[in-house]
Amino acid sequence: LIENAIGDGIKIITESEKETRLLARRSLIAIRKIKKGEKIQKDDITIKRPGTGIQPKDIHNIVGKIVTEDIDKDEIISRDKLK
Repeated sequence: LIENAIGDGIKIITESEKETRLLARRSLIAIRKIKKGEKIQKDDITIKRPGTGIQPKDIHNIVGKIVTEDIDKDEIISRDKLK
């Protein structure tokens, strides 16, 4: 009975956890409106929920990128608006 309770030690995300996982994670969000042609600075970015955008651990890949389309204040920053 104890061996069954311990399980095999492999962690797998269940279907019911997948949606919650996205809501619990965080994304990079614009603090202000960033206009097309501007270079993203670290001070332009904050971290908020939901986690449907670029993960905070990738901030170093975003800072210095040029914006190809306006990004509104509080908008999730997406790679398709950067070059």
